[in-house]
Formats: sequence, C-alpha cells, structure tokens
Amino acid sequence: MRRRIYLLLWGIILVSLFSVCSNEQRLSSENFKKEGENQLEFPGSKISFGDLFEEVNKVPLHDDPGFELSPWPSIGAINKEGNFIILDNFARNILVFNRTGRGKEKIGSQGRGEAQYLYPECMFYQKHLGKYYVYDADRLRILLFDEEFRYSFSFDIPLYLEGLSVTDDGRIFCYTSGAASARGADRVVYECDKNGKILNKFCKMSKNYSPPGESKGGGIVIAGSNLYVITPYEYTIKKFDLDGKMIKEVQGKSTQYIPPKKLTNDDLDEMRRDFQKIKEYHRSWSHIGQILRIGKQMIGIVVFMATPEPQTFFLDLYDLDLNRISGDIALPEFKETIHRLYT
Repeated sequence: MRRRIYLLLWGIILVSLFSVCSNEQRLSSENFKKEGENQLEFPGSKISFGDLFEEVNKVPLHDDPGFELSPWPSIGAINKEGNFIILDNFARNILVFNRTGRGKEKIGSQGRGEAQYLYPECMFYQKHLGKYYVYDADRLRILLFDEEFRYSFSFDIPLYLEGLSVTDDGRIFCYTSGAASARGADRVVYECDKNGKILNKFCKMSKNYSPPGESKGGGIVIAGSNLYVITPYEYTIKKFDLDGKMIKEVQGKSTQYIPPKKLTNDDLDEMRRDFQKIKEYHRSWSHIGQILRIGKQMIGIVVFMATPEPQTFFLDLYDLDLNRISGDIALPEFKETIHRLYT
C-alpha cells in the first residue's frame, strides 16, 4: 500500500518555505503593492495572490518493509540532499525517504537506549550545523543526530515541549502551547543550553489558556536575529529579539478567525466533569494551527476551525515587520499535507 503525502502541494509556499527558490522567485515586502484586499503587483503584473499558488509535485511515500507509515505522519524536514525526513510519532519512528519516496534510512529507534526515544514529539533540522534535534516527550530529552543520521549526544530538559528552533550558531529555543512543566503554564518560549539548563524564558502565556482548553498549535520561527511566536489561543503575533526583548506585537486580521470565548469558573467546573463540553468548546473557536517561515521575507499563519471534518484551513501572510501582506488564502488539503495534530 502507498501513502500519498503532498510534500510540494503549492509551489510558491513550499518551494520558498524550504529556501530553494531562485532570486527571480523570491518574495520581499518591496515586491508588494497592495491593490485591494487580495490584489498585489508581483513581478510587474497585478494578480490575485491566491493565483500564485499551484501544485508543483506529488511524491508518494512507499510503504516498503520497515518504512510503513501510520495515518498521522508529519514532515519533519527536507535536508540538503533533498531527502524527506518524516516524523511519525504515532508509530514512534523517524524515517528518511529519498526524492522518489523510497525508504532510505531511519533516525534513531524506539526504546530506552542511548540513541533511542519513546515518543518523538517534534524535531528540528539545522541545515547550517548539519544536525537533527529530536525531542522525546516521554523521557523529556533532546537527542542530536548528525548529517549522516548518526547519534551524537543527548541531554535531559525539564520541559514539556511541542516545538524546537535552533539558530545557526547553535542557540536552542523551545516552544510550548500548554503547561511547560509540572508547575503549570508559565512562559511560551524557553532557551536552553546543550546540557538542558534553562538560560532564559519569555513570552507570557495567553490569558485564554486553561487546562481544559489546551490545544496544540502555534509555534516559533527564527528569521535573522528575531524570533516570532504565536499560540493557538489568540491571534496575536509577537516578535522578539533572541534575548527575549519584545520588539513588536500585532493582532491578526483574518476574517476567518473566531476568538475563543472567555471561560468562567462555572465553565471550567463543567468541563472537568464532562469531556463532551471540552470538545464543544474546542469546536467553537478558530485555532492557530501553525506559524511558518516562508523563504527569507515572510511569515505565514495557518488558521482553521476545529469543527467536524472536513476542516478548512486558511493562510495569512506577513512581512518580517509584521505588516499584513495578504490573507484568507484557502489551503486545500492542508491537513493531509502537513499532518500536524492540532486538537
């Protein structure tokens, strides 16, 4: 059986997302001259931004022996060689597929050994350093593998994480959209060293956060000397320098976004007694599914409603100064493309 994952569904997003576009294709704020909500000039011609998105390729990932995928894999990275790194935390595997979708290698394995993990929640590929950072949510540990997928070392970190981002000089930033530690919700972004020591923490948790309403999503991206962060609980994008100083904060303007209602103590008590109430609450508001770095010039925010299938996903685009470029761009089959579990 073959599992078809659309690794390059939209050319202008994913080609630039993985930084393989040519100079002629690159986007910058200087390229844009807005002509109404979704009209702009792009290389000299007026066009609807949505029309710039087109399917580039489909790569079927073959279920060869030892490379079978669960229904919920995610794209962990595309490395220098063009291999697809697939994080399958449901099956507890990290698999490497070549350009044609054939299984090539595995990164680590399931277990409690030195180079093993029990639940690989997230990973980050640092192209400049040639390293893969894998977070094991079960053992609260970060493992490092080199460019040849060989284990280097690991360290424990006292945090429950959902995302990692590493600078070119090896600074490690961690993200959580929920309770980062046993002490409860504190900050959203944490910097740690290679021994797992917490060096800094910043970005206050959203006031809309509550344990019954906890939701995966949002995240962090690093662009230049700045870090951008957003949580699932409100459409507020924040820009920090790498030492945690707030530079700018903007409220998103997507017409597709419905904010979560404020929960009273009675609401929280009812949710603790009735799981169905939690599900109803999650379905009543729009979630921030993901923040993307698109090339070197843009930040993308994926918004979706946590309603019964089929879910609808939309993309809003901002430049690196958090000026809105365009938005409400429908992303057909986005969930099937990225395979992140948001709710």
